[in-house]
Amino acid sequence: MRETYSKASKATLKNALSDPYVKAIRWATDRIGEEGIVAFVTNNSFLEGIAFDGMRKLMAQTFYKVYVLDFGGNVIKNQKLSGTTHNVFGIQVGVSINFFVKQKATTNPP
Repeated sequence: MRETYSKASKATLKNALSDPYVKAIRWATDRIGEEGIVAFVTNNSFLEGIAFDGMRKLMAQTFYKVYVLDFGGNVIKNQKLSGTTHNVFGIQVGVSINFFVKQKATTNPP
């Protein structure tokens, strides 16, 4: 993590990069090879959090396509969403479904 996401980040506080889902995404990214898809259901804090700027930058460089279905629902950020009824999974943190697609470089792009 220190040699990748943390090193590429401009944030001073990078504790959020220690979350297990960030480690799982990094682990999968390292093992996918030249082609494939990494897919995770995670919290959506990496979409806007300052500590995740390096993660977003490296993911944009690593993957051919990045698809994120942001379900929102973060009760902590939006107090109008009291309880867990406004979240697709009935929890208080925001949720996203993420697909990261890696593709070999082609000599004849479409």
